[in-house]
Amino acid sequence: MKIIFNKNKYALLRLDENEELINSVAKFTAENKITAGIFTGIGSAKELVCSYYNISTKQFEDHILSENIEIVSLTGNIAILDDKHLIHAHGVFSKKDFSTIGGHVKKLIISATCEITLHILEGRLERKRDEKTNLNLLQ
Repeated sequence: MKIIFNKNKYALLRLDENEELINSVAKFTAENKITAGIFTGIGSAKELVCSYYNISTKQFEDHILSENIEIVSLTGNIAILDDKHLIHAHGVFSKKDFSTIGGHVKKLIISATCEITLHILEGRLERKRDEKTNLNLLQ
């Protein structure tokens, strides 16, 4: 990951081929002691684990896609769960035929590049496990 810009509560990050998005953003935020933030991203990827949260079963249903895709829209936030940085991201992705898929992003391996714009927030966002939904909810 390359830091293109990091000043005045904003950072612009570039991920390159074979870098994984969630781990890269978590590493950057941990190293820079960022405990609250929101981000967007665009680019391309070659592997995606995208999930759908099934409210009936209270479980995520994973779908794996291993092909070149465009990252049409990626949005997420940074919070702390059990003293660890938790990256929560959702995205919309376009295939070669222009069909799209989207959902909760668990894993995203970059193919050519990915540009992340991060807005660093004051304070600390915390997440805690909610027994009713089985989700890590913002507090």
